[in-house]
Amino acid sequence: MTGRRPTLADIERGAVFTYYGPRRGLLRRRGVAAGVVVALDAAIGVVHVRTMRPHGDGVVTDIGHLPMVLSAFLASLHSIADKADWIDVAVPDVAEWRKRHETGDVGAFSCPLWEAERLAWDTLPRAEAALERDRLYIAHAYPRRGADGTYATVEVAVHRH
Repeated sequence: MTGRRPTLADIERGAVFTYYGPRRGLLRRRGVAAGVVVALDAAIGVVHVRTMRPHGDGVVTDIGHLPMVLSAFLASLHSIADKADWIDVAVPDVAEWRKRHETGDVGAFSCPLWEAERLAWDTLPRAEAALERDRLYIAHAYPRRGADGTYATVEVAVHRH
């Protein structure tokens, strides 16, 4: 996948991808991070992803399940590599999201992927997030409908590595 931007045709369950982070510094350069597609609901325009982060000599889960609006996900993509070959533990979270999404209780992030991650981590109390980030990961993060009908609240479930 060199020389062209990834498209919907490239998105499939198990696809390993890299995505852009925010622009930083004087030169406004963007870093990249890794993730995996855990499910695709093309009919409703949603892709479910897991994001990863470096830890020691390897990588660990940062957020286990983030539903993203497909257009926002595609705009965030840097590249797609090979398909991962593992049993996915996010399947129950995706099934729960689908059930709740049908009722309108939860939605999908429509912002850049890095911003969705930041919104999820910002949901945690700062002291807990700062002290425990090496030992914590977010199992799932969903935009949740509030009393006013908007999806301005982020729901998260936290687990330890």
